[in-house]
Parts: sequence; C-alpha cells; structure tokens
Amino acid sequence: MKNNGYRIGVLLLCLALTASLLLGAAPADSGEDEPLYETVVISTTDELLAFAKNCVLDAWSRDKQVLLNADLSLAGINFEPIPGFSGLFDGQGHTISGLTVTASAAPSGLFGQLLAGGTIRNLTLEGSILPAGDGRTAGGLVGKNEGRIENCRFTGTVAARSCVGGLVGLNGESGTVSGCVSMGGVTGSSMTGGVVGKNEGTVQNCENQSFVNIESADPNLNLEGLSLRSLLSSAEDYSLSLINVATDTGGIAGYSAGTVSGCINRGTVGYQHIGYNVGGVIGRNAGYAENCRNEAEVQGRRDIGGIAGQMEPLVSLVLTEDAAQTLQGQLSSLSYLLGVAAEDARANASASADQLSAIAGTLAPILDAAYVSEEPIEISRQLAEFMGAFYGIVGQLNDVSATLHSGSEVLADDMQRVINQLGAVNNTLTGAMRELNDASGDVLTDTSEENVDAVTDGKLYGCENRGSVYGDINVGGIAGCMGIESSLDPEGDAPKTLTAMLHREFELKSIIQGCVNSGDIRSKKDCVGSICGSMELGLIFGCEGYGTASSESGNYVGGIVGETAAVVRRCYSKCALSGSSYVGGIAGAGSYNSSTGVKSTVAECRALVKIRDWRQYAGAIAGAEGGDFVDNYFVSDEF
Repeated sequence: MKNNGYRIGVLLLCLALTASLLLGAAPADSGEDEPLYETVVISTTDELLAFAKNCVLDAWSRDKQVLLNADLSLAGINFEPIPGFSGLFDGQGHTISGLTVTASAAPSGLFGQLLAGGTIRNLTLEGSILPAGDGRTAGGLVGKNEGRIENCRFTGTVAARSCVGGLVGLNGESGTVSGCVSMGGVTGSSMTGGVVGKNEGTVQNCENQSFVNIESADPNLNLEGLSLRSLLSSAEDYSLSLINVATDTGGIAGYSAGTVSGCINRGTVGYQHIGYNVGGVIGRNAGYAENCRNEAEVQGRRDIGGIAGQMEPLVSLVLTEDAAQTLQGQLSSLSYLLGVAAEDARANASASADQLSAIAGTLAPILDAAYVSEEPIEISRQLAEFMGAFYGIVGQLNDVSATLHSGSEVLADDMQRVINQLGAVNNTLTGAMRELNDASGDVLTDTSEENVDAVTDGKLYGCENRGSVYGDINVGGIAGCMGIESSLDPEGDAPKTLTAMLHREFELKSIIQGCVNSGDIRSKKDCVGSICGSMELGLIFGCEGYGTASSESGNYVGGIVGETAAVVRRCYSKCALSGSSYVGGIAGAGSYNSSTGVKSTVAECRALVKIRDWRQYAGAIAGAEGGDFVDNYFVSDEF
C-alpha cells in the first residue's frame, strides 16, 4: 500500500510538472524574453481593414500576434497605410494583392511604420505605392522600419520623391530587413533603392529584381523594349523630375550609413547620362557593406559604380562643449544671414533667391546635430554630409556673388556677411581638428592600412561586380568615386583644396578591401577604373580587376583606379584598357599636391593588361606616376 501511494504521488507530481510546462511554454523558436502574444487571426479583407483601423492607436498592437490565414485582395480599395505596428505580423506564406496607396501619407506603404520591437515575416505583397503630398519615406511593405522584417516579398511599383524603397523607405538604426525580395519598379529623386531607400540599420541576405530609376522624365526617350514596362506604367505620370537631379540610387539601398551584407542585385539600375551616385548595390555608402554582388547593368551621369556609386567617408569629430556651442551659434547665424539674403534677392527679383533659400535649408539637419549637451559632442555622419554641403555652399555662392553684388548695395552687404560667417564656421571646424591633433598626437598619420580589417564604417569588403557599368564621369567596377559628397553641387565633389588636416582625417575612413570586378566598365569622359573611377581619399586594398575599362573620349583609365590621390596596395589587374591620355595597368595617374602634402601611394601591385588604344601617357603600371610608386610589377603589356 505504501509502495502504491508512492507511485501515485510520483504520477501526480509528473502530471503537475507537465501541466505547468504546457501552460507556460513558449514557442520553440522564441527567445527567453519574447512576450506572450494575444493572437489575432485575419482571414478576410474586412478583417484586414478592421485591423488597420485598430492600429491607429500605437498601443493596440503591442504584444499581439497577427496571423494571416488566407490570400487576400485589396483591389478597388484606396488603401491608407496601417499607421503603426509593434507586434508580430506573420503572413504564413500568404499574399495580399491589389494594394494601391495614393493618399498623401508619410511614411507610406502597406504599413506606415513598423515600430521598435515589431516583426513582419513570411508575407508576399503585390501592388502600387504612389503617395501624394511631399512623397517622402515610401516603401512597398513599410514606410519607416525600426523593427524586424523577415522573408517578405514585394512585387509592383513604388514611386515617390525621397527615401523610396521596394520594401522599405527608411530603415532606422534599430531596423533589420532580412531575406527579402523586391520585384517590379522603383522610382524616386533622392535615396532610392530596390530594397531600402535610406538605410541606417541592417539589410542582409536580400535580393533585388526591380528596375530602379530606369525611366527618364524626357518624353523623347523610348523604353518600350523593357520587359517590365507594364509594371512601370502606373508611375509614368508621377511628377518626378529625374533629368540630372536623381541622386543616391542603388539596387539594394539608395543611401546607407548602416550595414548591408550578403545581398544580390539583379535589376537594372539607373539611366544613361542621368543621375548622380548610382550603384549596383548602394548609391552612396558611408556605412559597411560586405559580401554583396551585382549582376545587372548600372548607368548614370557621375559617380557610377558596380557596387557603390560614391564611397563617402564616415567622419567622426568630437567637439568640446564650448566648440559645439560656438559651432551651433555660427550655423544659426549663417542660416539666418542666408535667409535674409534670399529675401532681399527676391525683393530685387534676383534669380538667385531660390538658390539661396535652398542653401539655407541644407543647414537644418546640421543645427540638430550640433545640439549642445553636458557631454562632448560627436558629429559623424552629419558632419560628413555638412562638410560636403559646406564646400558646396562656397562654390554655389561664388556662382551667384556677381549677380548679388550687381543687383544692389543691400545684396552686396548681405553677401559679405554670409562670406564672413562661412569663414567663421571653417575656422571653428579647423580649430577643433587642431585640438584633436594636439590631444591625440599625429592625427594626420594614415592608420587605415594598419587596422584595415577592424574598420567597419565607410567600407566595402568582399563584394563582387559582374554587371556592365556605364557613366559619363567617375565610373568604377566597384565604386565610381571615393570622396566627399557636395549635396549642393552634384557635378562636383568637395574641392581638392581642402586643408591637408581635414583631407587626411577623411582618408582614414574610406576603404575598399577584397573586392572583385569582372564586368565591362565604360565612361564617356574622364576617370574610369576596373575597381574605382576617381579616388580622392581612402584605401583600396587586395582588390582584383578583370573585364575591361575604357573611356570613349576622356582621360584617366586604370586597371584598378582611373585617378588616385590616395593609397592603392596589393591589388591585381588583368584587363583590357583604352582611353585618350593617362592609361595605366594599375592607375591611370597618381597625383601629388605640394601645397597640401597630399599624394598618392601605389605599392605591391601586379598587372597583366592589354592597352588597346591610347593617345599619350600610357604604362603597364601607370600613365603618370605622381606620388610614391613602389614594389609594383607587370608581366607584359601590349600597345
């Protein structure tokens, strides 16, 4: 009897433990901290619309698991984006089709925002996102993402103005887009990508098959032969002005200051002679991209690359509280003075009024970045963008100064005050750099080579281009240009008259490592290379250039880089080259600036190239050896 009682007690204990495990068990694939979700099932279109209405309240979706149990159609419904979602939405492999968004909503997509902690997965979506209004931050699935998007697919058209992506318009710092595919057409004028328009977070293992900015606003250009014409037709009347203004266009991301890894682009990117910073993977990169591949045609006007159109250095400058406060005050004054000049110019019917207003508008995000707190302030990406805009301001004001001075005495005085304030800002930034130099030793020393493997910002690593790349100026198989972007003057990057101090600080932050190009790279004019077209700063290390690099009527053609003022080391080229002047197996030309001390270094490289056509200054290693060329070898060359 005692033995039986013992057995019954053990059995009851086992049953109690089993029940507690069943009642409190989490899904097998869940993390320890994953909340217990309240489940909401969607099986009809009406239930989907009711769900969208509930999400007007941010708190409603918190800790909810939404399961899509059927394929649904939104055809005939002028759908407004689901405002915000912070739970788990599982499409379970089902499709939502017939989506049309034309409301003036921003952010815009099936979901306006996916909030931090939220997840969308296993969903297929078909439709068109064509928001009215200012057309900012639009994606096929999500306008702005701060959560996680997994294994989703979008087919259709997305057309807006800025931050435009096939899946996501803006991917925030906490946002992740993983294992997703985009198909169709994506059109925008700024930060336009096949998967993500602007990326500040992580994009991994995604694929783009969409055509990105392949249309022109010029009615004389005929694209009838394109297989996805029907998908793009819905965006034909969208009032975008792409002639020479489309900037930051990429097969995966238009602009990235975050991480892009393991992604593939298979969709045509860009249009001939139109657009700046156009890349097969990223239009303009200030972040980290690794193990990505482009297999499609890439075209544009300036700074065109098989992987990245422009490699922009990620600049970090720590300002003391006093320096930051001074800078903030100076920028505020500069913005005010530009506004006054614009109003006076408008009163005098000057054509420069709008231009001055645009210049003033570029200072707004910098004022936010220069906010003074009790701690030293770090301005990184904002500073890099500002420095490009700052030197662009100088160039633009040179263009309008004659008009302003001749207009009236008032405008002349306005102009002088603006110029004085520009000088004050420049002195503050230069002084801060000198303080950094005094505190940390020789900041001018290029340490990028010593720590090349550790750098994870402003870098391309292990990427490959197989597609053909064609542009007018600065064209490369991996990157079109390594330099500082001038947001006010896309025809020119920051001038090479930067102080040596600023220039060399930038040099430490831009790296192309272990990348391979096998595509045909062509430029109409100057600066074309199998790896990079124009290299104003940074490091190209351990890269391989194959295929061809040629210029139709320009100079500076190289098996690795067209023109360099920086460091190229341990690279290999085996390709065919042709151009007018300065054609070289590794570099078309190196440079040395005696006034700034900036010079190129080309070392430990190997070349086996065929130089098919040239007029003058051609060589198996370089067309012109400005700077230091050491320990380079060639097997043979043909002239």
